[in-house]
Amino acid sequence: MIPCAPEHLARIQAVPFGGCDDKTWIAGCLAVYVEMIENRVHFAQAAYRDAEFPWILGDLTVGHPNGEVWEPALGEQLADTLLEPVGQWCLYFSGKNEPRRPAADAWLAEHRPPVQWIPDRPLARANEQGMLAPFVAAIRKRRVCVVGPRHMRGLKGVFTSQWCHLPVPDGTAWKEAATLGRKIQVLAETAGFDLFLIAAGSGAALTIHRAWPEVKERATLIDIGATLDPYAGVFSRNLYRTSEWRKHVMPKNLPNG
Repeated sequence: MIPCAPEHLARIQAVPFGGCDDKTWIAGCLAVYVEMIENRVHFAQAAYRDAEFPWILGDLTVGHPNGEVWEPALGEQLADTLLEPVGQWCLYFSGKNEPRRPAADAWLAEHRPPVQWIPDRPLARANEQGMLAPFVAAIRKRRVCVVGPRHMRGLKGVFTSQWCHLPVPDGTAWKEAATLGRKIQVLAETAGFDLFLIAAGSGAALTIHRAWPEVKERATLIDIGATLDPYAGVFSRNLYRTSEWRKHVMPKNLPNG
């Protein structure tokens, strides 16, 4: 399967990765994302990391931050999105020392899914480092739909133009992936929304897999994870709860912040 936007993907993959806090790597990747958003180069990006791979491997010792509970069908469906990809880019672990990476590496070596990988989470790291403002400025020029839990209705300061919220259930969004995919298709085709930021736990990868073949000519799909949570008043990660990040880093992520 040929990945979407292969030239831009290659540019992101070519940026030397020096670790998740490498600001040179973050800036290099971010510049490509911003260019794509501004020029409406559509792509789909999903994450397969420390939440998704335990489900694929059936590791029941792992808890998911959004309350997901493992079921055999969840692991099977996530594996299918890798073994039968639709061109989506895939985010992977950031380093060899991550405790769940060896088992994931072994699974990949055995199954050899035909996908393209990006190390770590460039957009999330930009958010953590106070470098996300160019991306926010770019998405403000697009018609954005945030696909995520109820608290996403409270987003403030991120969007200044037209945007909408497509709600998902906490913990079980993956069961609604087909329905969410159809709703995304309708919003893209009838309402002109062309950028979907998806925060649906492991359901994001499934939703992107369902929706991308139908909207790839008219919309961009990004698994945004917990990146937008603080701007909706939910400080869901330890870093977000520190006073240093909230007072001095978070404001830098908003243009004119």
